[in-house]
Amino acid sequence: GLHELATSEALRFHRYFAPLRVPTLYDPGPVATLLAIGAGFDMAGEQAFLKQQTVERPEDPYPWYQLALTAIETSPQLALERFDDFMVRWEQGKLKPKPREQGLRASALYKLGFLAMDFQQDLPKAVGYYTKLKSVSPHYAEVDANLAVAHARMAEKETTGPKRIALLEKAMAYAQ
Repeated sequence: GLHELATSEALRFHRYFAPLRVPTLYDPGPVATLLAIGAGFDMAGEQAFLKQQTVERPEDPYPWYQLALTAIETSPQLALERFDDFMVRWEQGKLKPKPREQGLRASALYKLGFLAMDFQQDLPKAVGYYTKLKSVSPHYAEVDANLAVAHARMAEKETTGPKRIALLEKAMAYAQ
């Protein structure tokens, strides 16, 4: 079916394959598949399509996630708002992820931690996101390294020895 999707007819056929959210290893879902093959979208067209999908299929987590992800490139603040909204929807059970989509939650937490640390410079908030990510997905790539960096950066801002040492010890534990 991917060959047929990779034609100029992709948008026309989307309505037929959109209901087929089958949890297989190779099927990322209809919206992801359509975006992956390009379908002739520019950035504005992709955003409009994703927003349309959030209305037509509000339980599908992928459009909500992808809207947040693409906002990182143009507006970190908008990305934060959209990832926060994604997490609220996830935790309230408004999104109905298929087995292949379970990783979107962990990825969103990682992105929130990254944005809090590098965009907002809010290290305690970043640690909160990364700690939650660690509870959701203990072996997520780079989460320990990012926790180490966040604690080390917090230690740099400390003026008292005991607090600074405690933060550096946490950083070292995560780094190891």
